[in-house]
Amino acid sequence: MSAHDSRTTHAAPARPQTLADIADSCPSLPSPPAAFEQPWQATLVAMTVHLQERGHFSWELWARTLGAHLRRTQAPQMGAGPTTSEVGGFDAVGYAAGYDAAGYYEAWADALVDVLARSGALEAAAVEATQRRWLEAAARTPHGRPITLS
Repeated sequence: MSAHDSRTTHAAPARPQTLADIADSCPSLPSPPAAFEQPWQATLVAMTVHLQERGHFSWELWARTLGAHLRRTQAPQMGAGPTTSEVGGFDAVGYAAGYDAAGYYEAWADALVDVLARSGALEAAAVEATQRRWLEAAARTPHGRPITLS
């Protein structure tokens, strides 16, 4: 380009490409528990990766949505007194201390439903109806027997 050419070349900012990159780029997100306590948790993560790889949502949207669900589900468990989110900020480290694996992955599941519903891949009402049917089936299933939906 000549000195008089008004066009400039700028490299596009690097975009995170993997879930690990997203996690590294969002230091305010609490780290997930080190290991899966239940098989459903590993299945949930695998499903999330699979759906993202097929273009149902971006990792950026995923990170924002999961963070919002974690903040929302953890806030009531952190005790009395104002949180930094109530005075204009968010103390992710303080919230992260209260996570257990089950709560973390329940928030993950809710976030997955949220991003898929927003993308049109599923209807939130259908998920709620299936959850209700599953709970009803679980209540009438004898202990030790598989739960079946009718």
